[in-house]
Amino acid sequence: MLLFYENGFFRAAHACWDSNNIEFLEKELNDYKLTDEFLRRSSKKGTALYNAVDETLKGKEIRLPDNIHFNDKDGNIRKKIRFETLDYYKESDKKVFFGHYWLSGKPSAIRDNIGCLDYSVAYFTVKN
Repeated sequence: MLLFYENGFFRAAHACWDSNNIEFLEKELNDYKLTDEFLRRSSKKGTALYNAVDETLKGKEIRLPDNIHFNDKDGNIRKKIRFETLDYYKESDKKVFFGHYWLSGKPSAIRDNIGCLDYSVAYFTVKN
């Protein structure tokens, strides 16, 4: 299992490709392998390693101001929201693919170099 992947043509991450996080993770991983020791260290909340893994797997989030919250599609109370990928991924960057986002409308590339792979797959499976 990989946290992220890159070759000469594209990049892929479960939820977020942040170059700073990826560079950090490359230094922390032993030959890109998820070892028991790496998993133990990455589970300690508040550490740089935890934050890098968390953002790569779940996406960047910000806390909503003044105790504002909303209920998600499943009725869970959410006090944080994810950043939009366009805010920090440059148009000149290599193509990137990610998942973990519930999008609406007809599936399409978000931008010429950004694509969401799962794009509400459960919704489309149930509806079609």
